[in-house]
Amino acid sequence: MSNRVKLNINKSNHIATITLNDPNHLNSMTFDDFMQIGEYLDDINGIPEVLITILQSSGRMFSSGGKFEAVADMKGDDDDLKKVDKIAKLKKYLENIATPTIHMLQKFSLHKNPLICNLNGPAIGFSACMVMLCDIINIQDNNKPYLLFPFTSLGFVTEAGSSITLYQKMGINMGNEHLILSEPIKYEAMKRHGLFWKEYAGMKDTDDFNVAVQRDVVNDLKRNSAFPESITEMRRQLLYQMKQRLKAATVDEIMTTLPLWMSGEPHRRFEQLSQKKRRHKL
Repeated sequence: MSNRVKLNINKSNHIATITLNDPNHLNSMTFDDFMQIGEYLDDINGIPEVLITILQSSGRMFSSGGKFEAVADMKGDDDDLKKVDKIAKLKKYLENIATPTIHMLQKFSLHKNPLICNLNGPAIGFSACMVMLCDIINIQDNNKPYLLFPFTSLGFVTEAGSSITLYQKMGINMGNEHLILSEPIKYEAMKRHGLFWKEYAGMKDTDDFNVAVQRDVVNDLKRNSAFPESITEMRRQLLYQMKQRLKAATVDEIMTTLPLWMSGEPHRRFEQLSQKKRRHKL
């Protein structure tokens, strides 16, 4: 797919870093981009000297979510398929919705290292789901980070395990509010519910933030002299229960959202957003 986000991967000091590097387009991503992140996580698993994986971004926003163009491309010839071949249309949506979701959740679940997210700014939709799949979140306060899961306002339902991760990390009441009402999780709520590990204040820009986090992680690894196998086995152990719940939730999320996408309602709403006929909660 065209217009993919620039994804960089770097390895040093026992840390692998995956960077979303397309700030001019607010680090919006295609379905292939999300799958590429999963492949990077898989590749890192084969590097024994890497103990920590960091997912970070650039510019003023972590990621504005899926590209409008990617959603438009997915719609494609829907009108013709509706008249001619419902099975072909169903197969297309399973490929475009189910495949990236299952792939990404599997790769996040099977990743051996603790996953740290550097939340430098807002994360929306599928990108926010990806943040919630990380084990530890750091925030850069001057870019006013928040998480937004705008599924009901876009005409579909939870995706990428968010029906589990929000409840697990924030509780049922807060999960209901932010999922059902598409309300952003702002800094105050993130802090109140202990959603992030460290807050980095006074950073001049995102690059400084990312460097500061990496420095702190390196120092923590040196100071604690953690045994590498203990780190990887502990991540597997701590994630065990959530992983079982994510497997069941993924099937339910996909099969619930599929008919909504087939109906065309999300496409209509994305098109209204792109034409500025619908107000987004950005």
